[in-house]
Amino acid sequence: MFGGYKTWIWLLLPTVYFLAVSFYEMPVIYNSEFVAWFYDPFIGVPIHYDYDYSNTTHAINNIAVIFILCAENAFLCHNIFKLSGHLSSSIKRKRQFIIQTLIICGLIVLASAVYVYMNYFYVPLWLPTAGALA
Repeated sequence: MFGGYKTWIWLLLPTVYFLAVSFYEMPVIYNSEFVAWFYDPFIGVPIHYDYDYSNTTHAINNIAVIFILCAENAFLCHNIFKLSGHLSSSIKRKRQFIIQTLIICGLIVLASAVYVYMNYFYVPLWLPTAGALA
């Protein structure tokens, strides 16, 4: 998977994605009132404008993170249970592993969902902070 030139291919994929998003999408702007990064420079300002400041690549990326991360963690948990068999000594470790996986996955899913939501809808001031802490 990483032998020879394959490592360079694996490194090239995220580099191309980064460059494409950097050059063809709008930059994210820090908003000190909400203490978060937004694509809309007028977030929290009661004006109406005709320009759409949404970034669909960001939304697709974060939604993909939600689904892919959940699928990967489910696959990982399934394999842990399958490979460890029915050993009674490993039941406590399995339970701890599942709880850790659910907590970590849940926090990342929550942060991704909050960042997608807050770039499209009005949010209270505490929500971006909660998303950043997640």
